[in-house]
Amino acid sequence: MTVSAVPAFAGTTWIPFAGTLPIMQSWGNLATDTNNNSSLAEAKISYVGGDYKMNLRVYDIDVKPEKQVSGTYTDADDGTTAKFNLDASSKGHKVQLRGQTANWTIVRVEYSGSFRADS
Repeated sequence: MTVSAVPAFAGTTWIPFAGTLPIMQSWGNLATDTNNNSSLAEAKISYVGGDYKMNLRVYDIDVKPEKQVSGTYTDADDGTTAKFNLDASSKGHKVQLRGQTANWTIVRVEYSGSFRADS
């Protein structure tokens, strides 16, 4: 019997996240990963509280000031898989998934899901 191992690279492993989004549409930090090969980043949203939806973006946090390196995915809710084409300048850098409520609210909206910088 031959057993072969497939290496797992940072960036390809799903990173779980959960918490509450900031009020008044402020952006919150959801998860951080390393963009190793500039492939498609993904966020799987398991849960968004109530009837709320969330907007998502990816930022390069290794540069100052931090730089948005993806478009904005809007109206993600339960079961959404958001895909992001990351700017090539973020290759080899730590990137951070950020989220906000899709509508202005003073309610703290719960969320959960997972993120990976490389698919």
